Amino acid sequence: MKAKQLIPKIFVINVMRLLLKYFLLLPFFFTCFSIFAQDKSWDNWYFGRQLGMSFDGGNRTIETDSEFSTIYGPASFSDPQTGQLLFITDGRRLFDRNFTLINANSFLQSNLSMQSMIVPVPADADKFYIITVSNQGELSYAIFDRTLRNELGDISQTMQNIQLNSAHHFTLVKRLYGDGYWLITHIKNEAKFQVYSITKNGINLNPVVSEVGKLSSTTNWIYGAMVSTKTGEEIAYAGYNFIQVFNFDKECGTLSLKHDITSFGNRPYLAYSWNDRYLYFTSGGAINRADMAASKPELTVETIGNSDHSNSRIALAPDGLIYCTEAESSSVTSLVSVIHDVDSPQYRFEKKSLNLNPHLSPGSGVENWPIYMMDWSPKETSVHQIPEINFEGVCANEQISFDVTGNFRSDSVKWELGDGTFKFEKQFKHSYAKAGTYQVLFNWYLCGFQYSVDREIVIGKKFNFSFGADTVLCPKASLTLKGPAGASRYEWSNGSTDSILEVTSGGKYWLKAYSDECFTSDSIQVNYRSPILVELGEDHFVCEESEDFEILDAGKGFEAYKWTPTGDTTQWIIVEKAGSHYVVVSDFRGCTGSDETEVESLCPVSFSIPNAFSPNGDGINDIFKPIMENVVDYEISIFNRWGEKVFYSESLERGWDGFVQGVKANSGVYFYVLNYSGFTDEGAYQNFNVNGQVNLFK
Repeated sequence: MKAKQLIPKIFVINVMRLLLKYFLLLPFFFTCFSIFAQDKSWDNWYFGRQLGMSFDGGNRTIETDSEFSTIYGPASFSDPQTGQLLFITDGRRLFDRNFTLINANSFLQSNLSMQSMIVPVPADADKFYIITVSNQGELSYAIFDRTLRNELGDISQTMQNIQLNSAHHFTLVKRLYGDGYWLITHIKNEAKFQVYSITKNGINLNPVVSEVGKLSSTTNWIYGAMVSTKTGEEIAYAGYNFIQVFNFDKECGTLSLKHDITSFGNRPYLAYSWNDRYLYFTSGGAINRADMAASKPELTVETIGNSDHSNSRIALAPDGLIYCTEAESSSVTSLVSVIHDVDSPQYRFEKKSLNLNPHLSPGSGVENWPIYMMDWSPKETSVHQIPEINFEGVCANEQISFDVTGNFRSDSVKWELGDGTFKFEKQFKHSYAKAGTYQVLFNWYLCGFQYSVDREIVIGKKFNFSFGADTVLCPKASLTLKGPAGASRYEWSNGSTDSILEVTSGGKYWLKAYSDECFTSDSIQVNYRSPILVELGEDHFVCEESEDFEILDAGKGFEAYKWTPTGDTTQWIIVEKAGSHYVVVSDFRGCTGSDETEVESLCPVSFSIPNAFSPNGDGINDIFKPIMENVVDYEISIFNRWGEKVFYSESLERGWDGFVQGVKANSGVYFYVLNYSGFTDEGAYQNFNVNGQVNLFK
């Protein structure tokens, strides 16, 4: 069982206990017991001579298809989830869900079985305890295994007819911690209860003894009943001629007297109302009830009806009604009386209002109802909680704080820490020498019983790594931070989960390197120096034709210079040709800076224009075009004497061939307009316009 699963239930459980004790409203009660409302284990009742009732969905249906007949001690059990009938017994014989007799021998009782009850074996959904008491007070049990006989079930051959003690009555309630039950028995002819602990390990044959209450009976014949409230914390016991109510300690298994209702006739039988507000009981032919919410319930006893059956049995059913056996001419009958509104002060008693089988003759009716464990509570209550193991710290060789929380009682405690260490306090500190997974077990002891919860703790290792001291980097430099090898995960300050982080900007960087949930961390502050400024400028020109040059200066004060492509290591260089030049400088800290510039070719514009050409195809002066150098922009237009444009070009490579629209132009004078731009001898950029004429000869 895991303590961490209990916390969400606490509020619901507190409400449940309050409603159980004090509220009358049925819808609230159903809300508190929604878990039980889904339990279909008691949906199918079989009893008497081939009689039965089904309560699927809370609606009653009469069943007459059973081959099962018994006078005393009937018990039937259905699948808690589906409601499918699993098996029926009368304490001597066993029938499967098809009403086929499984075991004709007395697998439990050699004598007549007076009372039988069925509950699931803890931690095994396929096995069930069948517990019965005979008319001679012999309390026995066997185990039914639903996986046998091709899933129809049978008694386990290793667990048949095991005697417990000599008792008159018994009931079952849930243990407070974990799966399991308390089997509460009242010893025959003694004022003594023996309570057996039932867990996944079986029935503890060393009972808890409570010497309290009255002597049950001196007769060998079993009369009376025992029933619990829905919380299992109150037990009503009816002896041969009295009724007493006991507090039941679900931690220790002990009983203490709570109410002595009174002495009544003889052979009383019991049933709590749905919300436990009222205790219904028979006495001779009278049907009575007591208000258990009163401080003295014995003063509230009232008779609500009468039965013609002097030993009338009563039982609360899944539909919320209480059913009472009846008689005709001193014989049992299939007629049944019904009590409605069992939780209300305004109850309604309907005498012999239900006929289970009108075809049955008197003497063939209902003698006993099947009985069920009526403890509907969850495993924990608001008052008693399963302890929860808590710890702080998950690293080897470091002190880890352990404690346990929860409202629980204990005589002593013992921790088993999984590394061979034991502790006997509720709070302590412990250090694990090695990383690994450890199963921590917390045992607490109460009333001679041991209870346990466990929790897995994963201990990780610490890593030995460091980023070193804070540092200052040169501009554009980077720093590689490496996490330790073997970590299960990495968590960097920037959200990265890689083992390596490349730093390219200033700031504080940290890493958590995890070994499971144990982490080792380190941090480093990274700052960047101011950038080194190198400015070579942008406007650099040379004219190689005139042996012109430029001086490129990287600035003074640096430790080193390196020019590309010249390879010079001086502060400045002389450049006589156009091209790209790149310099890298270093300061005394080893930081570098750089710059690049383009030296462009720049010479004055020069040109010459012929004044005639002869496009006759002799290869001499066939094309008219200016001869120009160092021109930036250029265009030329040529016109005839009438002002008509005969040629236009923006390319120095293209001249006029003397044709106009594919036809040779006439000889004569033509006029040109030349526009161009370039640099002057003084280095100034200028636009030029030249007009002139050219003679075309054929």
